[in-house]
Amino acid sequence: MKGNLKGIMRKAKSLEQQNKNFIPFAQKISKLAADFQDQEIIKFICQYRTNFNG
Repeated sequence: MKGNLKGIMRKAKSLEQQNKNFIPFAQKISKLAADFQDQEIIKFICQYRTNFNG
């Protein structure tokens, strides 16, 4: 989805609706997308991927 910030925002909204535990994560992603911070989105997601993969 690189370069598709509106798509990222839609996915974040979908995550919020799927599980309330995702709300803080999704809101952070939405805020970064609204501010056109694509590199910050990548960094933020990579933090979670690193933590998730151990």
